[in-house]
Amino acid sequence: VSFITRRERKKFTISEICHKYQIRHIKTPNVNSEDVIAELKKANLDLIVIYFFDQIIKQQIISIPKKGVINVHAALLPKCKGLFPVFYSAFNNDRKFGITVHEIVDTSIDSGAIFVQDELVVDHKRSILSLDKQVNNKGVSLISKVINNFNLYYQNRTPQGSGGSYFSFPNISDIKNAQSQSFRLVSLQEFMKDFF
Repeated sequence: VSFITRRERKKFTISEICHKYQIRHIKTPNVNSEDVIAELKKANLDLIVIYFFDQIIKQQIISIPKKGVINVHAALLPKCKGLFPVFYSAFNNDRKFGITVHEIVDTSIDSGAIFVQDELVVDHKRSILSLDKQVNNKGVSLISKVINNFNLYYQNRTPQGSGGSYFSFPNISDIKNAQSQSFRLVSLQEFMKDFF
């Protein structure tokens, strides 16, 4: 039961979900540590999927799975590479939102060949947090398709085009820019509805 709403919880932590389905779960501040690399090698992996991940995996890990490493990125690559793709899509990509599944072959950020991407029609009156949820919900269904038909998507992957952009952490100017274009970062009403 949620301590905020006093209702049955619908959202769970990653560790709770892993426990429920008896999935091995490693929590680490350094995914490239020798211990993690040893565990991944022992697991005899076909594929590594990265989603909403704030560390750059090194070549030692990229070379472990038999089929490769893929990443889900919440923007239409090559636009809006980096840490906050939905935030920057709001005012640096002609208000185009989307999701991309792409290959990781080295330590460059969000630059590998694209397996599939999908543009989303969103309600621009919603907050950035709510848009982020909408875009990433689409990502879950898209990555499922890629995993289930990996060989087909792998054969048809395409290199990223030119004209990309990269953004790191938003600064005050970025936040003011978003607000000047009528984007709210968060709405309490949407937060309660979407996340509880």
